[in-house]
Amino acid sequence: MQDFLNRPLPQLMRKTSERLYIRPHPLLQPYIAHYTFSYAVEKGGPKTLRLVPDASGCLVFAFGPAKVEGHFWGPTTQTVEVTNDLDLVQRFFVEFLPCGAHRFSGVPQRELTDVRMFSEVIQPFSGLIEIAEQAADLRQLVERTDRFFLNRLERGPEARLPALLLPELRRRHGTLPVRALSQESCYSERHLNRLFRESLGMGVKTYSRLLRVNEALRILQSGGMSLTEIAHRLQYYDQAHFIRDFKSVCGVTPSAYVREREAFYQESYKFPAAEEP
Repeated sequence: MQDFLNRPLPQLMRKTSERLYIRPHPLLQPYIAHYTFSYAVEKGGPKTLRLVPDASGCLVFAFGPAKVEGHFWGPTTQTVEVTNDLDLVQRFFVEFLPCGAHRFSGVPQRELTDVRMFSEVIQPFSGLIEIAEQAADLRQLVERTDRFFLNRLERGPEARLPALLLPELRRRHGTLPVRALSQESCYSERHLNRLFRESLGMGVKTYSRLLRVNEALRILQSGGMSLTEIAHRLQYYDQAHFIRDFKSVCGVTPSAYVREREAFYQESYKFPAAEEP
């Protein structure tokens, strides 16, 4: 296995006891949230991790003793449970922003929603395995991965989803109704949903639900608000409606999430704290 940590990274965003978060090239940042490198450390903790859905794809390269294995996770709409083996396997992640995987691959994301497959199956991503296998260290891996996606950016399809729609939904925490978004964008509701499913992998309503639930998770983590207050802030009809939505995405109620929070992994860089409307 390569010695991935033998040179410093100038674009390092954050370091934890288990992961490095690395900034991609500036031209890639509208499409890739960050690269993540998880390194083998001796640790305790839960045997499984529940990954909170983030409406965007992810490439994962696991470095085994004999070969590198790559997988692509399509946009997720429900919590996924994975084995927590960070103490055994080093991994390199390409964490796309919503619509980012479509921008580089051109593959309609509706075909990949909640799907996991080998990365080689998606032809535009097939060359990344060789890059991961040949990189001498993490810095070289990041530089070559940047170069790979910069080349794809020049040849990939133009984004069909209007660029301002996703930030506006994020700014409203997903509370903007489809009809209002249609009026603001001058697109019909039907056409909007078609664009969202192709570029994002889900319709407007599903994406808005994920935004609301991820914002609720951020509030629960910071504490200080009751479930009724969170429901009101996120414009749910009542607390019961909020709890149903939360459980449909996370698989547990908000109260259970607070008790079991260590078992969940939320991708905070894809759903940063939004400004107040």
